[in-house]
Amino acid sequence: MISKSWSEQLVGPAHKSRWSNSNWTSAILSLQQGSDRNLAGHFLLELWRFFEAWQMPAGQSRSSKLQAPKTSKPGQPSNPTSILHREETRVTLSGAYEFREVPAVQLSGFFNESLNQVYALEPGLEVSGEATWWSEDGRYFLYFAAEHQHWKVNGIRAVGGDGVDAVRPGCHKAGCGFAHSGPVSSSCQKAIFSGDGWFEVDDGEWSPLQPSPRPQQAWSFSFDAQMAEAEESASIGEESTAKEKRSGSSRFHGLRYQGPSSGAVLLFLPPPPGPDNEGAVGLTGPVDAQNEELINAAGEPDLLLLKPSASKL
Repeated sequence: MISKSWSEQLVGPAHKSRWSNSNWTSAILSLQQGSDRNLAGHFLLELWRFFEAWQMPAGQSRSSKLQAPKTSKPGQPSNPTSILHREETRVTLSGAYEFREVPAVQLSGFFNESLNQVYALEPGLEVSGEATWWSEDGRYFLYFAAEHQHWKVNGIRAVGGDGVDAVRPGCHKAGCGFAHSGPVSSSCQKAIFSGDGWFEVDDGEWSPLQPSPRPQQAWSFSFDAQMAEAEESASIGEESTAKEKRSGSSRFHGLRYQGPSSGAVLLFLPPPPGPDNEGAVGLTGPVDAQNEELINAAGEPDLLLLKPSASKL
C-alpha cells in the first residue's frame, strides 16, 4: 500500500443496499491532488465484499440453497446442524488519476421527480455509438436511441429501469425508457439541451411535456491503476480456502458533479473477482468506450457512489 498524506477521502456505497448497483459492500477512495494543483494526482481505492449465510448439510434437505441465518441467539442458527458459509474479497488499487471538464445538463419538469437531476457525459460507456449521460445518483441515464433518432431516459434495474445492455440496438428493450427528447437533427447532443418535443410516460401513456434543460458542467475522472491486489477467502463449516492475486495496470472511470475536488464521486467499475469472472483480479484491463467489461453479467455497469468522509484527513 502506498504511504501518502491524502488530501481527501470518500466512502460508500452511498445508497441503501436495495437501490445500489454495486457488487461491493464498502469502499474507500483516497485522493491526493498534484502539488501544483494541476489536473492530475494519486489515488488509493480499497474495495471490500462480504457474504455470510447458513447452509443445510447435504442430504438433510431436498434443497441445499443458502438461507439467511435465523437465530435464537446472536450469531447462532435456529437449526443447530446448519453450516456457516462465508466469502470475503478485498481489492486494493493504487496509481494516478486525471480529470477533465465534460458537459452536463440539469433536467427538470418531469412528472417523475426522480428524473429531475443533473446528467453528465460519461465517455467510457456508449450506446448506438454515442456516449451515455448519467445522473448524480447513478440510477438514471440518457442514451441515444438510434432507431428513433432521439435521446431516451432510462434507469438501472434496481429502480425499475431496463439497464444499459438491454437498450442497445437489436436488444429486447432497445428504444425503451421513461422519457425521450425531441428528434435529433444536425447536432446529436443539441436535442438534450432543448425543451422542445419531449415526452414522458405517465400512467402508462406517452404524454408531452416541456422540461427546462440548463447547461451545467461536470468532471470526468480517468483512474490509471499501476497495481491491483486481491485477497479472497471462503469457508464452509470447518473447510476454508484463501488466495491472493496481483495484476498489472488497469483503468476505470468516474464522474464528479459539484467540482473537481468537492462533492460525491460516481465510479464505473468492471465486475469484481468471482465465479462469473474466473481469473479476474479486481480490474483486469484497459476500460475505454469499446470495452464491454464495464457491463456485468446482469447487463449493468458496476456503479459505486462515494461521498466525502465526515472525518478530516
